[in-house]
Amino acid sequence: MFFCQSELFKTDSSLSFPHVFKNQYALKGLYRLVNNSELNCADIIKSYRKGLIAYSLTQSLPDKKQYYYLFQDSTVGNYPTRQMDLGYLQTGSDNGVLIHNGILTDNHYVPLGLPIQEFIQRDRDDYGKRHQRHLRPFEEKESAKWIEAIDFARKYGRKTGISVVQVADKEADVAEVFNYALTHRQLFIINGRHDRKLKNSTQTLKPYLQSLTPGGIVERSLLDAKGKAHLCECQITFAKVDLQDLIKPIYVLTLQQLQPIKGQDLAHWMILTNVPVKTLAEAVAIIDTYTRRWTTCEDFHKCLKTGCSIQQRQLQSPQALFNTISLLSLIAIGLLR
Repeated sequence: MFFCQSELFKTDSSLSFPHVFKNQYALKGLYRLVNNSELNCADIIKSYRKGLIAYSLTQSLPDKKQYYYLFQDSTVGNYPTRQMDLGYLQTGSDNGVLIHNGILTDNHYVPLGLPIQEFIQRDRDDYGKRHQRHLRPFEEKESAKWIEAIDFARKYGRKTGISVVQVADKEADVAEVFNYALTHRQLFIINGRHDRKLKNSTQTLKPYLQSLTPGGIVERSLLDAKGKAHLCECQITFAKVDLQDLIKPIYVLTLQQLQPIKGQDLAHWMILTNVPVKTLAEAVAIIDTYTRRWTTCEDFHKCLKTGCSIQQRQLQSPQALFNTISLLSLIAIGLLR
């Protein structure tokens, strides 16, 4: 496996494998590796985690008040012309797989590695049954993908003494995810979408936040639809709240854009966290961290799809394809750095 990775690092990893591995025996070795029935993508990532922890122990540790971050997001591997059935994506005629990734960075947001990767195949028999999702146990839902990252953070913290903060988008605004993290004393920064009820109150979260005195106004760089940056005044509000579905109080903060960008709606974020937010500076730091999630994950997915051409790889089985993507994902992390 190490030889395959070193060869990919030495050349353009977007090229087809026959162009990378000039030696026919090396090429055959690669195909034997990814088609090995005893090798699976989960084992590749688990082995990589051990190396990541061992590497971290050799590095100078950050101050205990500083955190490492696990930025999570999903992308799709789309294979519309392949004969092998991978499952649906958005429509019943799609053929592809959802790839969930977690990128660990240090306290300066420098990527360290990829400890989380899961391939989610959507059963075609489930297409059109989204309204029945609530009937499934949490463990059988796609939302369960966030739990593995929390478990990794627990182990990483025990081994290294470094606290890891989970950073995720609105998909992770799930009560079971919050409560699992709170139960195991793990930190999170999650973009909220649900207007949850306050505990011991008839009021819900969003109107309550709107009733609070703002914590302050700051200038932030916001992007328009074309990617051009605009410096805009934004109002920030933050509070500690006790929500009905959660086992412990958490902090919630909002960012409301005050100055419009022509042709766009005003930006409005609601972020839920258990990292203490007691000052405007701490609220701004949380927002800064969340904004890193999009760029980190988006750039990684570009490295996967463009830098490593995962959607052009010609493999004959899902297992071989997923093994190949996992190997290339470790190359993509190198490209991201």
